[in-house]
Amino acid sequence: MPNGISCLFFAGRNFIYGAKEENLFKSGVGVIQTVRSADFFANTNIPKTTACPNNAATSSVSGVRALATKKNPVLAVLGETAKKLKKVLYPLFIASGIYNTIKSDDKIKTGTSQASGIASMYAFEKGAEKILPIIEKSILSHPFVKRNKIAQGAVYVARGMTYAAISLAGYSTGSKIAEKGVDTIRLVKENRTEKKEIKKQINDIFESTIDSIGKAPTANVFEDIASGF
Repeated sequence: MPNGISCLFFAGRNFIYGAKEENLFKSGVGVIQTVRSADFFANTNIPKTTACPNNAATSSVSGVRALATKKNPVLAVLGETAKKLKKVLYPLFIASGIYNTIKSDDKIKTGTSQASGIASMYAFEKGAEKILPIIEKSILSHPFVKRNKIAQGAVYVARGMTYAAISLAGYSTGSKIAEKGVDTIRLVKENRTEKKEIKKQINDIFESTIDSIGKAPTANVFEDIASGF
């Protein structure tokens, strides 16, 4: 399953692309992922010292975790909000894909690509949710990692970024397969059309040749000879 790191990554990515594509649905996904990220950080037992790239992020995560241990009612509301928003996460993805399809000049290709990408992303994420916890548990059970807070934080960050990478790979794979499929079908149709046109041209040439032979002067000569007998 995702964690605070992966949700934070998704939030930033969706905010950027939402603004770039002028897609409010994608920006909405960014809002949901931001809330989910805060909820994960608040309710996950992250070590105080993590492998985050800067001290500000580390302090923020530790501060949120400290508040969570005091059972702050605000964080309880945050958790409930995150659960409710999660239910509309994939519908927002679908709405974002529909929006991009409507805006596209090539609606068939874009729509097929978006649908296949989202379906593939969902499948990849479900696979990651089953595999990554097993790998993480195995790594965290190592004696070195057990006694090293920095290593534990690195594992948390690595798991989040690995989940994000798998999700992106799923979307990319699905969308590229769909695009290739649409291009292939169109190419086959074009080839069939070209073959029909070539056959028609050959038939036209053949018919015109037969007609020209029938109207040739030699045909009249043979008719004159035949009438003399």
